[in-house]
Amino acid sequence: MKKRMNVSQAKDIPGRDKPYWARIGTAFEEDGKITGIKLDVLPLPNKDGEVWLRLFEDDRQKEPEPAPQGNPWQ
Repeated sequence: MKKRMNVSQAKDIPGRDKPYWARIGTAFEEDGKITGIKLDVLPLPNKDGEVWLRLFEDDRQKEPEPAPQGNPWQ
């Protein structure tokens, strides 16, 4: 079964207890294995020079069904 996941990176925001997880790309999983990762932006290293990413379930809505083809009035 194919599955999409959000690739996210934590961003610390002053005055906030928890980091904000910014979606920076998409990971593709098939049969329990990551088959590919597409990044929309480059991740930034933290103060220690490390880049940490997390995968979360894809929260975007499914693609809409394509409209039927042909003349519906015939």
